[in-house]
Amino acid sequence: MAALDKNKNMLVRDLMNVGVITCSTDTPVAEATRLLLDRDLESVLVLDLINSNAAGVFGRREAIRAYANLENAEDWQTLTVADVLHPDIIEVPPDIPATAVAQIMLDQDTRDIYMLHHAAGIGWPAAIFRFDEIVRYLSAETEEEIEAMGVHAPRKSAIEIFKERYSTLK
Repeated sequence: MAALDKNKNMLVRDLMNVGVITCSTDTPVAEATRLLLDRDLESVLVLDLINSNAAGVFGRREAIRAYANLENAEDWQTLTVADVLHPDIIEVPPDIPATAVAQIMLDQDTRDIYMLHHAAGIGWPAAIFRFDEIVRYLSAETEEEIEAMGVHAPRKSAIEIFKERYSTLK
């Protein structure tokens, strides 16, 4: 086992999580909150499917804020993510030092930062860099513990993902 060199300046792309969990603007807040809990997420990127664009972020903070501002309990069932999302998406390029992004996260009081792919005026989710990735890196003792992180992490092919999804529809 090769010891992990913590003096090496890791880039965001070395630690980020490729692929982003999303929901749409019309997702009920109760459903999106369950998604956060079921997947142990701090936030999800919200997609405006009408305009095919990233619309904002919905996270635990937005769920709590929505709950605190309820006028009556029945309103919880009618709220959608569009009603409470945070419109600012904090994003960074993948080729900057992870230490710099850690400081940005602290400065912006966020636990998730996104990498979006921009084409033809559309911002589409590509990757996420979370506090969890930083903590995992900091706690790792060997290179093997982080080899499944970042752009080099093993991933399923598109056809494998399709087959899995198709098999659940039968």
